[in-house]
Amino acid sequence: MGKTIINGPVVILRTALVLCCIYLYRSRSDNSVESAQVPNINISSNHGQVAVSYEANMDTWKMLEEWASANEYILGWDDNKKRLITIQSDEFEIYNPSNDPDFLLKREEAVKMAILRGKADILRHGRSEYVNEFLAEPGLDGMAEERDVKEVQVTGGTIQKISAKGTIRGAVVLQQAESWNPTTKEYQMAVLLVWSEQLEQAARSVLTNEATFEQSAVGQASLNDWLDAKDMGTVLGSRQFVDNLGARHFLGIAARPVGRNDMEDNNNRNLADLSAKQMLARLLVSEVDASWEFHPDSTPLGETIENIIYTNPPVVVKGMKPVFRAKARNQLTGQDMHISVWGVIAQEEAINSHKIP
Repeated sequence: MGKTIINGPVVILRTALVLCCIYLYRSRSDNSVESAQVPNINISSNHGQVAVSYEANMDTWKMLEEWASANEYILGWDDNKKRLITIQSDEFEIYNPSNDPDFLLKREEAVKMAILRGKADILRHGRSEYVNEFLAEPGLDGMAEERDVKEVQVTGGTIQKISAKGTIRGAVVLQQAESWNPTTKEYQMAVLLVWSEQLEQAARSVLTNEATFEQSAVGQASLNDWLDAKDMGTVLGSRQFVDNLGARHFLGIAARPVGRNDMEDNNNRNLADLSAKQMLARLLVSEVDASWEFHPDSTPLGETIENIIYTNPPVVVKGMKPVFRAKARNQLTGQDMHISVWGVIAQEEAINSHKIP
């Protein structure tokens, strides 16, 4: 029987070469993935298109502040337009968004939390004389039903405790921004949220099925054309749109990944529908209970502890229906997904035309 003679040094050398090649291949692949996920993308549009960045250390708040300024939106209370606009955000940790199977769900939860924080901020700050007067009108039992501010002296400084609880209707996303930091692995979602008298009344008209407010200025496109013109892979949460016939559409938008098989694919489509309906329902009416503790003396910028929750389940809204379903690719991650958009039309009265989003 023949014997195989193994030369020890040769085997060791060959093994070392193989391991070296594997290391170089993985290093090159990792670097390719890293660079592919951090292009200098900064997309912004005047028509509600998402503002997106995948550049390291990009400040989503600053992106939205610049977008608002460029489009002449005043942050805070705008007495001329009778509306209140706020920016809020949420973050989550993710090693690589391009291959995380839960990325779309984490992204959606972050948008929901940012929107909830925006609504709470509107409750907390929306206490101008005008807002109080408007919400005190008969039948408008809305925003900030309860609000309390206390200052508590503790060792080393003062703690300010603020609580606000109430129902808010019609607060909708004007714009959103996203950013991923490949160093810290933090993904940030930020939203520019708006509430106005007209949006409140429009949302009430959907819930009561009564025409209770003035018609908006007529838009320039149909809803289908508006949706078709968007990169729907980067739009999420809630939107509102006035079409070329003057109809105001409230929209809920959600996404789920394309499934690996038919059963998973159908399930993900249904989950996208359910989430879009929830987005729409909470756009129309949300009961929010929020509290904050501010520690202004602890650091130069102060420290905030917050507790914000929805206190009501999503409502069933008559007339809501699917208005857009399609496959799309998230340009930031390359993930294919099912997009679902559900909508409902507000009952408007044609009293006069003016533009208040």
